[in-house]
Amino acid sequence: MAVGKMTGGRVLLLLAALLCAAAAVAAAQKASDVNAFWSDYHPDKINWDLNAAHVLCAMWDADKPLTWRSKYEWTAFCGTVGPVGQAACGQCLNVTNTATGESVTVRIVDECGNPALDLDYTAFSKIDTDGQGDRNGHLTVDYEFVDCGDDIVTDDSITSM
Repeated sequence: MAVGKMTGGRVLLLLAALLCAAAAVAAAQKASDVNAFWSDYHPDKINWDLNAAHVLCAMWDADKPLTWRSKYEWTAFCGTVGPVGQAACGQCLNVTNTATGESVTVRIVDECGNPALDLDYTAFSKIDTDGQGDRNGHLTVDYEFVDCGDDIVTDDSITSM
């Protein structure tokens, strides 16, 4: 049945179904009780250069502007929920330490070999406010994919990086 010939009730039902599907997809993009380790990316010491860091996402994101590359701390992503490989590159996560409630937004620049996150040490330290992560060698975190807010306003148009 063409949309133009649908009755008001059917259109509302279709819209409700689409909204439910969108909510389910969004809800599926988060995970709880994930291990987070720290990594020595030190992007500030290499001018946020993805090639110098030898990270997977450099193949697709190394030419992004410095403002994009330096907007968030970096992480490797090997979570059990969410996109992998190139599809994960450049996306952002809100990562919350389950013990302290502290959170940080990070950008995915790499992948890892374990089902976890490898946060840049700066990001790890920001949420390890009680020092337990440093003592234990990891944190237990929840993560959720979030909008990076990378839209650029140019004259009368908005584009995404």
